Amino acid sequence: MPLPLETGLPVHINGFFNLNSSRDNLSSDSGQTGKDRPRAIWNQLLAQHVLSHAYANLIVDLVQDIGRYQPEEFYKLWPVSKITVSKALEELHRFVIQLLYQRAVVRSAVEHAVTQHLFSGAVVSQTRWVTPPTVKNLPSKKLWDELLAAMRADNIDIPEPPLPESILAAFKDAGLLLQTFTAANLRQHLTENKQLGVPLQDAPKPSLQNRQWIANMLRYCISDNHRDLRGLPLAFLANNTLQVFGYNPIGTIYFSEETSRQIFADHLEWFLHQDLSQVVPTHNMIGVSEMKATEVARKLVYVISSTQSQCDWQSDALNPPNAEWLTLVYNYFFNISPRYLSPETVEELKKVPLVPGNDGKLHKGGTAETPLLCADNIAAETIEAVQYFGVTLVKAPAKLESAIAQFAQRHKNLLVYFLTGPDVLDTVSSRCDRGLPPYHQQHYTSLLNFLAASEPTNYDQDSLNKLRQLPIYPTTSHEIVSLNDENVYLPGGGYEPPEIAGTLRLLRIEKNRQWLRLFQFLQVPVLNRARLIRECLLPEYASFAPEEQLIALAWIREHLNDACKELEKAGENAFSFQEELKKARLVRCSDRRLRSVELIYNPESQVIRNILGNLAAIPDMEFYSQDYALWLDFFDNLGMRKTLSADDIAACVDNLIQTANRSGTGAVTDACIAVFNYIVDNWEALKYTQIGNTNKTLAETLADKPWLPVEQNPEKLSQYPAAAIPEPRLYRAKDVCFIQDVRLVASQKFLFARPDRDLLKPEIRTALGFQPVDTTTVIDHFDTLIKTWENDS
Repeated sequence: MPLPLETGLPVHINGFFNLNSSRDNLSSDSGQTGKDRPRAIWNQLLAQHVLSHAYANLIVDLVQDIGRYQPEEFYKLWPVSKITVSKALEELHRFVIQLLYQRAVVRSAVEHAVTQHLFSGAVVSQTRWVTPPTVKNLPSKKLWDELLAAMRADNIDIPEPPLPESILAAFKDAGLLLQTFTAANLRQHLTENKQLGVPLQDAPKPSLQNRQWIANMLRYCISDNHRDLRGLPLAFLANNTLQVFGYNPIGTIYFSEETSRQIFADHLEWFLHQDLSQVVPTHNMIGVSEMKATEVARKLVYVISSTQSQCDWQSDALNPPNAEWLTLVYNYFFNISPRYLSPETVEELKKVPLVPGNDGKLHKGGTAETPLLCADNIAAETIEAVQYFGVTLVKAPAKLESAIAQFAQRHKNLLVYFLTGPDVLDTVSSRCDRGLPPYHQQHYTSLLNFLAASEPTNYDQDSLNKLRQLPIYPTTSHEIVSLNDENVYLPGGGYEPPEIAGTLRLLRIEKNRQWLRLFQFLQVPVLNRARLIRECLLPEYASFAPEEQLIALAWIREHLNDACKELEKAGENAFSFQEELKKARLVRCSDRRLRSVELIYNPESQVIRNILGNLAAIPDMEFYSQDYALWLDFFDNLGMRKTLSADDIAACVDNLIQTANRSGTGAVTDACIAVFNYIVDNWEALKYTQIGNTNKTLAETLADKPWLPVEQNPEKLSQYPAAAIPEPRLYRAKDVCFIQDVRLVASQKFLFARPDRDLLKPEIRTALGFQPVDTTTVIDHFDTLIKTWENDS
């Protein structure tokens, strides 16, 4: 009898089931014991071994019925949920699913050949129905829509239509595994470890012969965050060929914006097709990369085909690198912010000739030979001048020249330079070794005008050195010189240099204040009187003939005061200048030798003549006889000596000692006394003076020398009983005594042969080495007196 139960299945269930005692449900093992237990087991076995098979056979039979035409409706007939109204039937869906797992009940996108064995023989037919484990399920309906056609083309069993989620869940609940076709499975299926570079129709797999399929498969291959594309033959290139990622001849595959592809229009095999550019992430991918500015710069050589400093060029050629192509290149790099145009990119740009010149060639950028851009405000004579000096200028069709100017304006001094003083200087300077063109007044003047018109601060130290080295500067004597040549000066005012000063190169300034500003910035010295003396007269003075020396020194004498005033006005030290003159060997002496003023003595000083004699350095006043008084005043004002120097006194004493040894003391007695008296008379000036190159004072030096004469006359000595008779030589101060002490020590010390004068200050006596009379010496002399008396008696 029918029961009032609804199973939820799309089929009616009819069988010889055992009913419970209430006759309202099927018997089950719930609460059944004893003799009622078999009744429940009967129902379970009936559901598992009969009802499930009947249901599974029904599904199989429906494959060629509703399954053939309405597969979606067919899948709705499957028991996929648990029956809850009867415990005896609650496992029925699982039993049926287990049976269907081995039956060809899933519709595949791929047809398979099936062989049937009939009485008449074997028959081969086509079917698209396969067992559930055979199909490869995709994770979503969207992926199924995108990949179905490609998978079908490669005979991959993708269910068509996709299995409902309820069926997939039912198999999972039953512990039966179904295949999921993952991104990794697709990568494994597609991998090719070789170059392709073929049209789509020649692709190695049917799935690779449609660009949309390729895009869909590439999107799925990287959907699991897989970053390594190498080996995937999914690189549909901009030249409509297929390549394997990682096997492109240039090493990688680029994706880029339109301008890059236009620049390399003859190398589209480098680029991923635009259809795929939105599929691949722009970062951290292996096998594909973004063509950034550095790569664009690096690959330009493939178009220009030259890394020479220059190459021939036709702006209107049909193929790159023509003017249209160069315009693209400059516009591309112009659009990059200076902040992001890296030094590496600039260095790559400098490796190929990109700058068109008026010589019909392309030149490398960033060098001294790079053509320069002329601004609209550059005068025609300047352009003629720089071209005369070999400067190449940018020349191209208007559109290209405008693009170059925009680039140069935005990316200053990186690749292309404007016609400025420093840039013209670099080019002209680079040609100096080869020689500058012959002098042409207009062109040389125009070039100098242009260089001088630039703000001096625009020149760095290297540029300043180059400016000094350029031989382009005119002088008042119509020479062309460099500022590094000898004797190049700005003219000083108010005097005429003497002819004896030699070749002076005075720069021509005229009324051009810009020239003067440039020369001053380059620290060209002004030839004032002091500089002429220092740099022109003094260095050559010794090589002048005597008559020339007289002319030079007379010029110095006449202009010394003005030279000092000029120095003071300029904030320089006039005193140090006078010290230089004082030490310079300028004065011709009576022995015809040149000496510095600080070493000569006034020729009118008789005292000095008497003491030094021939040792005195005296100006040759016969040589300076004309304007005698002026010369003496000049020497005196410059520092001529008025008193003897310690060195000269010491030298005089040494000379006297040597003379005494040769000729006897009588020949030098008066001279020695004169030196002694001079020292005493000038003690305050001499007492602290040191001998040159020693640490000794004059007094200390003389104390060690035997230079003092003693009384040799026996008659005079006879006045002093027991007086010692000296040897005929000079003595040290410690060995002599003064006349006021002679009666106390006559036998012990010799009488200093100095005429009686005022007593010496103790300070002088001690400093010169004289020893005071002591008791012991007096007693010794007294003993000698007694002995002498005893002997006489």
